Amino acid sequence: MLNPANPLTKTEQRIFEVIGSGIISNKAIGNRLSISQHTVKNHKENIKQKLKLTTCQELLELAVQSKQFSPEEKTEE
Repeated sequence: MLNPANPLTKTEQRIFEVIGSGIISNKAIGNRLSISQHTVKNHKENIKQKLKLTTCQELLELAVQSKQFSPEEKTEE
């Protein structure tokens, strides 16, 4: 998924996690993380480039999928 030579920054990771919770609008993400909509937009574009995605829909789907399979989210059955 990620190129180890070009990992997500901490802010990009935080935005990716928020998107994984289903929040996609720049305004809502900005409010959640206390950053501007413009900053969110720039970071989302950087994330899409690094993950080789072209649309926000692809970004949302990948973020949700990543959240479902993250180790801290798993529970023992």
